[in-house]
This record gives sequence, structure tokens and C-alpha cells, in this order.
Amino acid sequence: MSNPFDVIVIGSGPAGYVCAIRCAQLGLSTAVVEQNVNEQAQPLLGGTCLNVGCIPSKALLDSSHRYAEAAGHLSDHGIGVEGVSLDVAGMMARKEKIVSQLTGGVSGLLKANGVTVITGSAVLLAGRQVEVTDASGEKSTHTADNIVLAAGSEPAAIPPAPVDGYRVVDSTGALCFEAVPERLGVIGAGVIGLELGSVWSRLGADVTVVEYLDRIMPGSDDEIAKEAQRVFRKQGLEFRLGMKVTGVERMDNAAGDATGRGGGRTERRLRKLLLRRVAWRLGCVRLGSQRVGAARTRASTDSRGRIGRPAVACSRRRFRCPGGVRRQPHACPHGWGLCVRLWRQSVQSFGADDGADGCAARRK
Repeated sequence: MSNPFDVIVIGSGPAGYVCAIRCAQLGLSTAVVEQNVNEQAQPLLGGTCLNVGCIPSKALLDSSHRYAEAAGHLSDHGIGVEGVSLDVAGMMARKEKIVSQLTGGVSGLLKANGVTVITGSAVLLAGRQVEVTDASGEKSTHTADNIVLAAGSEPAAIPPAPVDGYRVVDSTGALCFEAVPERLGVIGAGVIGLELGSVWSRLGADVTVVEYLDRIMPGSDDEIAKEAQRVFRKQGLEFRLGMKVTGVERMDNAAGDATGRGGGRTERRLRKLLLRRVAWRLGCVRLGSQRVGAARTRASTDSRGRIGRPAVACSRRRFRCPGGVRRQPHACPHGWGLCVRLWRQSVQSFGADDGADGCAARRK
């Protein structure tokens, strides 16, 4: 067992690394646990956002927009361009370079502020302990006065369309196509599916978006969704709303089988199926928070692994929950305010195991 830390942050995404850096700046000994690694077994810091989410998707949106402008729209401005060609490998290399620069910056910030980076998957144990298993299977146990659960979320499996990494991929796989698919099906008309559908449509794919609801962008304003659908249709995306994907039939060079909500049936051959993250599995589920929660942290979890009332329930046992693992998530900067409270708690030297009675006594 290593020397105890003041704070262990599980997850190095925008909530986790910001919290860890600020805790270290306030004088707390801090460690970050990150399970994802690259081919060199180095931790992929920055979370989903920097590695396989916001940043790479925006890089491809930018590149595909420039290609679409050069290939078909600059003539509207009286600018003639001939011989426009597409280099998918070069586009992917630019995306990887951007991701590498930003994740390297996060690594540098953590190192400069004295934050210890621990690589491996974490599981919560009793007594404010964290067990970390690295890629080789070796386990280590670490203790801390405070533990921050910033594991974010990950795509959950959808039974009718299991990901095989070849014909059926998730959003991560759709960021790494080696060539433009002739036909592409997108399951789910949320922002992730629409972003990546737009990228490959601009580059020449025939894109069909299948959505169970009767509208795109669930949860957004109706007028914004309608205007967005008009823009996407102009780009060439085809929408099949009110449709439920019931299975995937694999053929020699195609896959696809969708059934309508009303019982009608339609089929279309698709070169690939892009499985967007229509279902989410909270990262704290794999941390063992459901097992440890009620007995050790006094924090309840729901069916999706989200932790409820963390500001009250978790603080009694010094477990904190920024970002998306909360039932009512805050924006990522919530991690910064969280570390300030940890610092104040540490300075005042309150006992970690005094429970509800101790909290009441301190309020007096």
C-alpha cells in the first residue's frame, strides 16, 4: 500500500484533472487514476472529451467543412477550384495531432503541479481505499482522506446492434474510418450521431439517420431541432423518424435491418452502421460504487449508476462526485469548486469517520 493521499481523483476528464490540479495548488497531496492507455501504455489523460469525444469530432467537422466548401461551394463566391481531392489518412493524422497536443498539455499541467498519475482501472474498497489494477493485472491499493468520483460515462451496449468494430461501430470507431463508407446508417439523432453523420456526409457518404422518437435532438428546443433538421437535410442526410432498430443482418458487403414503430418494415443495405451512444453507462458503475455506496459512503445510486444528493450524503464520508456521475450533473468546472471545499475541510481537520453526529456537532 502506498503512502496515503489527501485526495484521489478517479478519472482525468475535464472535471477530474481540473479538480486534481487545483487541489494540488492548494497544498493537498493529490493523485489521479486513469484507466485508458495508448499503445505505449501511457495514460490517455483528458477523458472522453479530449480523446474520443468533443475534440476529435470537432477536428473532423472542421476538416470536412473545408473539403465541402472547396469541392462545391466556393464557386458561389466566384472562386474556381479544380482538382480537389480527399486524403482521409491525412485528415485523421491532423485529428490525432490535435488530440496529442491537448492531452500532452494536460499531462504537463498535472506534472507541473505535483499530481501523481496512477494508471489502471479503479474499484472502491472500504475504509476510503482505492484498488487499482493496471494493464498487466497487477493490483495496488491506495488510501486517501477524500475520494473524488469523476469517471464520467461510457457507451452502453444496444442488444439489437452489437458492436463488432467492423460493420457496426460506436462513436469512437466512427472517428477512425480509414475510408469514406459508401452508405452509412446512424442509430440515434442526438448530437453525437448528427455530428459524425454530418462529417461523413460532407465527405461523400450516403447517410441515413434512424431515430426512435418523432424528432431529432431529443431534449433540445423544438424550433432549434426543426431548423437543425432542415440544415442537415440540405447537407444530404436522410432521416427516418419513429423507427426502432430491431436487429442487424450481416451480409457480404452490407448490414442493416430496421423496423418502424407502427409495425411497418423497411430495409436498407448499409456499408457500415454507426452506433451512436444512445444508451449510457455511468463510469461509477464499474468503480463498485453501488456495492460500496450505501454501506460506506451513504450515497445512493440509481439504475444507471448515478449518485444522488452527493453534496449531503457523500460529504459525510468524504466521497465527492462532480460532472456526469451525478443525478443532477453540473458543468465540468464544478470540479474546481469541489476542490476548494476539500481544502477547507482539510484545513479545519475534521474527522473522516464521525458521520452524521459529527456533522451536526460541527454545525453547532
